[in-house]
Amino acid sequence: MTNEELCTLIAQGHEEKIITLWEQTDKLFFMFARRMYRRYSDRAVSHGVELNDCFQVCWFAFLDTLVAYNKKPGRDKKFTSFACLHVKRHIYLLLGLRTSKREPLDYAVSLDAPLPTDEENLSVIDTIADTEAVKPFEKIECSDMEERILERIATLPEKQAAVVRERFWKDKTLTEISKELGITTKQMHNQYKDAVRKLRRDQKLKEIHREFYMRRSFTKHTGFQFFKETGMSSVEWNILRMEELLARNRGGDYDDRRENHFSAKENQGMDVSAEQEQKK
Repeated sequence: MTNEELCTLIAQGHEEKIITLWEQTDKLFFMFARRMYRRYSDRAVSHGVELNDCFQVCWFAFLDTLVAYNKKPGRDKKFTSFACLHVKRHIYLLLGLRTSKREPLDYAVSLDAPLPTDEENLSVIDTIADTEAVKPFEKIECSDMEERILERIATLPEKQAAVVRERFWKDKTLTEISKELGITTKQMHNQYKDAVRKLRRDQKLKEIHREFYMRRSFTKHTGFQFFKETGMSSVEWNILRMEELLARNRGGDYDDRRENHFSAKENQGMDVSAEQEQKK
């Protein structure tokens, strides 16, 4: 009896024929398993998998092959044509292989791996940006920025300032604000448009706007490249940013300290270069 005829009988409920079909095809499954074991012998050894383990999973591959074949009746393909695919799938699972994605640990690079640069004692971790660098002063900076914006809004007429604060700070609609202020919706729209027009022309608000985007661009430069260009670590950079905010609040001058810092770093770099030249 052919393999296909046995599959038909099994599909009709003759489950005792499963063993007969297995005995007729087990050598084919073992042959596929042996090929896979030889192809991935290094992987098998590293995972403690022996050839007999591959033979064991062939039974489950056989059952999957039987199910797959019976799900597609009336096909001209033979039962054995389904076998190779399911043997591969079970061997892959046994060896921990992925068909569409590599195991991350197989190609991961250690963070302590040295960098191929002229600098000494630098590793991969030194090139990763410190995502926590801006958080210590982020709240101070935001509250400082908000206070300065509110000061400019306060220069507007009373109703216009109230409209802006209610609209953008409390997220209320113009209809809700008009009811609270006791004016018509049309008057509210006029007050709102006039307030926005005045704020757009405010020179100090324009300065705040430029400063805001300039500062946001700085937060992206806390990795190794930033250190290489400026000589500052993320800790030093944080301190200078904090000093800038505090100095402005006190009316102090921050630029002098910043210039002195970079001058000191530049002089230090020149001294190191001179010392290296003397050693050569």
